[in-house]
Amino acid sequence: MYSHVSTRGICLSVHDPTPLPTQQPTFSPQPTSSPTATPPGMASYDSVLGAPKCASVSSYCDSGNLLNGRGTMSPGEINQPNTLGTCADGWSGSYHVDESSDRIKVSSVGGGNLQEGNAVVIEATVFVWSALTDFADIYYTSNANSPSWTFIGTFSPPGSGQRTISTQYVLPVGNLQAVRVVFRYNGAASFCPGGNYDDVDDIVFAVDAGSPATATPSKSPSPPPSTMQPTNKPTNSPTVKPTLKPTNKPSTKPPTTCNAKGFACSSSTASLCCSKKCKSGRCT
Repeated sequence: MYSHVSTRGICLSVHDPTPLPTQQPTFSPQPTSSPTATPPGMASYDSVLGAPKCASVSSYCDSGNLLNGRGTMSPGEINQPNTLGTCADGWSGSYHVDESSDRIKVSSVGGGNLQEGNAVVIEATVFVWSALTDFADIYYTSNANSPSWTFIGTFSPPGSGQRTISTQYVLPVGNLQAVRVVFRYNGAASFCPGGNYDDVDDIVFAVDAGSPATATPSKSPSPPPSTMQPTNKPTNSPTVKPTLKPTNKPSTKPPTTCNAKGFACSSSTASLCCSKKCKSGRCT
């Protein structure tokens, strides 16, 4: 007599060499056709430049979580140090107890694309150990491929814990630019300070060319010359004497401009303020 056992509802003889096949083959799930594309305004790591980059022009460029943390401090910063060139982060401390620069976002003030000659706002999210001893130095460069850093200013956080520091500047000429945030413990402003608790991060972004200057329309054409016939006899003297002096010369001085109260400044750019004074990184 044969005995039987139940397998997935099918009665099989124990003497059968193999179980009966299932009626339908089992299919493995199909992989997605392609990975999800990064939105234009969200940065992705550029291994050539060594920093997060927004390759396409957008109204903003956001590092997202690519800069979160500092150096090798656990959990370590992804692709640290995330700087153009070599500028190592400090290794001392603990994550979100001690200092770190966690995120950088650059946005167009007017809402349009990032464009040469337009104002942008920089938002630097940092973790503050002490508002009395921690400082953010912010820089920009017009050429991310060969950076020369221009100092915008030093900013004190409003308190401890995770905070966002904001400032504005005008984009110079250049199709691939970058912003650097240096978050440091004490010390002096430097684009690469090297302190044990210091974090240096960059973000690179594409920029549209500025709008071409609009040509000034010319004045209305002069009336055609008179077609009156000369008189039979010349007059003894000309009817109209020529002017002895030319009309007033046009002004050769361009209109002056200055930065209004509240605009970002530094000691070296205080002369650009309307008040000629710069206090705490702002025109007074």
